[in-house]
Amino acid sequence: MKISTREDFPGWIPGNLSKWHLDRFYFLLAGLIAADFVVYLDFVVYLVCAK
Repeated sequence: MKISTREDFPGWIPGNLSKWHLDRFYFLLAGLIAADFVVYLDFVVYLVCAK
């Protein structure tokens, strides 16, 4: 990991993953995917009912 690290910057993956709260990022990502799926289902229902 010496390529992406410096003294003042821990790099792409720090030693302590809890410090960067990656769990919050993945919960946000899951929420956005779920919202996108709901919009997709709404669009599909609209198209099926339009026929």
